[in-house]
Amino acid sequence: MIAVMGASGNVGSKLTGRLLQEGQDVRVFGRSPERLEPLGQRGAEVVVGDAINLDDLRMLFGLEDANVLSLRAAWHMENLLAAVPMVQEQRMNGSVIRGDLRFPMIATVDIAERAAEHLLRRDFTGHTVETLLGPEDRSMEEATRALGEALGIRDLPYVKFPPEGVKRTPESTTPIRLEAFLKESLSR
Repeated sequence: MIAVMGASGNVGSKLTGRLLQEGQDVRVFGRSPERLEPLGQRGAEVVVGDAINLDDLRMLFGLEDANVLSLRAAWHMENLLAAVPMVQEQRMNGSVIRGDLRFPMIATVDIAERAAEHLLRRDFTGHTVETLLGPEDRSMEEATRALGEALGIRDLPYVKFPPEGVKRTPESTTPIRLEAFLKESLSR
């Protein structure tokens, strides 16, 4: 049995689809029964729970006896797609990331494929962590130009949003402080 955490997400759904296509027994784990249901209809065993809740994780597998593969990536190329509405409406892309900072970007399908290769070969034991990097480091300025070209918008500008541009107001401020969030989340 192969268990996939976050099975309804960008990487997990691609990985689960590949494993099911290969005829593997797959248990999918995630927070949303609605998003996991299509995977269940394709033959996966569905477990609904929260990955930061140890009791929920125990429903997935006994942590002490399981071989666990964690793949870590810096930034998903799919993150660029969230900017498409802004790009189309405002003819610019932007975020708080410095525009000229080059970092590894990877497509989630590449992460899913690497995970599938490892899981199908069962070539890891214990708790294994592997870092995955896309084929090259790119800056947000470069990624924005590529996004613009793909959308037919030549020379699409990238704008670094200044931190001071985010004003804290009573209406925009939520109550939970970082320390309280961590204490609550990690005490489960």
